[in-house]
Amino acid sequence: DEVEMMGPLESELARMIGDGGWKGWLETLDGLSDAQVARLRGLYREGLERGILAAGGDAGADRLLVDKHPLRVMDLGLINRLVPGAHVVMMIRDPRDVCVSALFQDLDINAGMVRFLSLELCAEWYAKVMGFWLRLREMLSIEVLEGRYEDLVGDFETWGPRLVGFAGLEWDESVARFHEAARRRVVRSASYEAVAEGTHTRSVGRWERHADRLAPVLDRLAPFVEAFGYEPSGGAGAGAG
Repeated sequence: DEVEMMGPLESELARMIGDGGWKGWLETLDGLSDAQVARLRGLYREGLERGILAAGGDAGADRLLVDKHPLRVMDLGLINRLVPGAHVVMMIRDPRDVCVSALFQDLDINAGMVRFLSLELCAEWYAKVMGFWLRLREMLSIEVLEGRYEDLVGDFETWGPRLVGFAGLEWDESVARFHEAARRRVVRSASYEAVAEGTHTRSVGRWERHADRLAPVLDRLAPFVEAFGYEPSGGAGAGAG
C-alpha cells in the first residue's frame, strides 16, 4: 500500500513556516531548530508506521523502514533535511517503458493516479517528476544509489546484494526467492503479478511494440531518454508530436 507522508507532517510544517506560505520553504527548512526537525521527523516515521501496521506488518523500533511510495522523489528535499541518515535507491527505467507500464495498470483513481488516464498526461507528469530529479540529485547530501531497472532484472545476482548492502543489511539467499514469499501473503500493490513471478526481462523494451501509439509523446520523453543513457527512439514515430 502507498503510505502518504504528507498530512499531519504537512500541517505541522505549514504551521512552522507561517504566513510566508510554501514559497521558499526549502530555505525555511534550513532555519528550523533541532527540536522542530525532530518533531517533523517523528511525524514522518509515525505516518510510515501507521501504514505498515494497517497492512498487517511490524513497525517496531528495531525494524528498518522502507518507504516505497513511487512519488516520494518529490519529497526528497524535505527528507534530506529531516532524515540525514536516509539511504535512497533511485531506480531508473526507460521513460517509454515507464509510460507503457503505467498505462497498462488497473489503478484506483485518486489525485495522483488521475495523471495516468491518458498518454499525454502520463508523459507530462513523467517529465515533471524526473526533470525535478535531474535538478535535485546534485543537491542532496543523503546517500543515493541510482541504478537501472534493466540492470537489476538482467543481473539480480549482482544488484540484489548491492541493494541490500546499501541498506546496511547482510545479504541472505532468501532475498533472491522473494517471489515465493509473495505467493504466501497478500500483496496489494499494482505490481503483484510481477512480484509473485520473480525477476524477468520481458518488460525491457516493451515500448517498442507500442511505438506507433507512443508517437505523440516521444519528443516529450526524448530528453530523458538521452539523459539516462537509453537508445533514442528513431524511426518515423520519433518526430511526431
